[in-house]
Amino acid sequence: MIKSMMQPMIRPMIKSMVNPDAGGGAITRFFAQLDDVLMSYYVYANTLNFTSGDTYKFLWLAPISAVTSNEYLTDDTGASRAWFVINSAGNFSANSNVGSMKLDGNSVSLGSGYPKDGKLHEIELTYNGAASVSILGSFNTLVSGFYNGILANPVATISGVTTTNTLGLATGNSEPSAEANNTITYVNIPDSNREEFQLSGDETQWDNISPPVQVLPAVIEIA
Repeated sequence: MIKSMMQPMIRPMIKSMVNPDAGGGAITRFFAQLDDVLMSYYVYANTLNFTSGDTYKFLWLAPISAVTSNEYLTDDTGASRAWFVINSAGNFSANSNVGSMKLDGNSVSLGSGYPKDGKLHEIELTYNGAASVSILGSFNTLVSGFYNGILANPVATISGVTTTNTLGLATGNSEPSAEANNTITYVNIPDSNREEFQLSGDETQWDNISPPVQVLPAVIEIA
């Protein structure tokens, strides 16, 4: 029952930035695999500068066990950097300017344990003061703290103005936001680490429909 209540909350975000297949109405999109060996990450052309009450949400593929060292999901180089990590203790961790968070639509405490189920989850962060984000998937020095996994559909809401991306490019490294107010650059993410998926009819998982040999999971379950 709990799962059935949570899933409708994230369905609109999952479906809002995908490509209906003209042939049969199938919903498809590309996901990209970030890799610490390749030192993969994303970077915004214009830093997202949040103030109190602003939010940032995105889809995140949970690991199946605790990571061995801090993996950064968000960061920046400025004084108000809003870093947010999954750590080796098995918990979320964040800078003090991250005031609260939701996981799959439910409020959870910062510092709580993160899921270790290998499923796609929605994270929503609310800031309690000046906070900046420009980097996804790496510590701000860009030489460590890389996240091994999949990020998708980041949406920043700053003073009521949204900046929406998919992180779903099949090829190329420059993705303008839907609102044309920012651009995300893919860094060290080769085309071979991007594969096409189709949403299942019951909307519980994404099935990898790329030709073999596949690098990404065969199935991505939706939490």
